[in-house]
Amino acid sequence: MSDNNSKSGVGATTVLLSVFVVLKMTDNVEWSWFWVLSPFWIPCGLVLGIVTIWAPFWIAGVISKKRRATKRMAKQYDDLSVRPGGRQ
Repeated sequence: MSDNNSKSGVGATTVLLSVFVVLKMTDNVEWSWFWVLSPFWIPCGLVLGIVTIWAPFWIAGVISKKRRATKRMAKQYDDLSVRPGGRQ
């Protein structure tokens, strides 16, 4: 037996977009195409906004982690280095 957790079907955004397009094409609504296509661009805008807010924090974390690793490696190298005069 196989576990199939994949979701199939039509999402609410697709249904809403389809309904809006059909209403616009049959002249039942007098909306601009900007609002007819809003079920598509509003979620895209939300995702873009979240990524825009999240990305600087993620980048700062990566840079900080690299700096810590570099400092740690430099300290380990200094600890292993032979000092002048043959003493460690």
